[in-house]
Amino acid sequence: VTDEHANPLPRLRFVTRDEGDQYEGMGTTVSNGNYAIAVLAGSWYVWASSDNPGNYIFNNVSTNIAAGQAVRLDFTGMPGATISGTVLTEEGNTLDEAYVEAAIVTFNEYGWDWQHVAGTDVGSDGSYRLLVPPGTNYTVKAEGPNESVWLMQYYSNTFDIAQATPVTALTNAPATKVVVNISRTSG
Repeated sequence: VTDEHANPLPRLRFVTRDEGDQYEGMGTTVSNGNYAIAVLAGSWYVWASSDNPGNYIFNNVSTNIAAGQAVRLDFTGMPGATISGTVLTEEGNTLDEAYVEAAIVTFNEYGWDWQHVAGTDVGSDGSYRLLVPPGTNYTVKAEGPNESVWLMQYYSNTFDIAQATPVTALTNAPATKVVVNISRTSG
């Protein structure tokens, strides 16, 4: 695992999950950027953990592994940009039970096309941090857990995706701060 200049990246975690979502593994890079994850034979998805230090973005990989086979998967990290902020209730209190997601959203003949880029659960203080490819317009939404009293809302405080305010994150710039207020259902 290296950066865009071929320098090794130590202390990064990579996660793998089988195609059937039954098994998972994890490995951490050492000083030379190498890592190892032991898995069973089958089809696997491998990706960088979202809580890695630094601001590197890696492409996700899928691979098939036969019994007894070792597969080398190299990753090159590219500098990413950060969207961060807080999820607040309509009263202005932080909300610690929300999920925040950034996506590239387009409209076509079938309606809105939501292309997930990054997502995370908020911390106990309602804060979140998303690492995204720089220079692109993103739509950010926050939503409570399934069947909760919290309604999904887009930034900046709208229920209508067409009214969402685009967010652009840039490399080597301070994190783009996005505060999303989320409302309760009326039931």
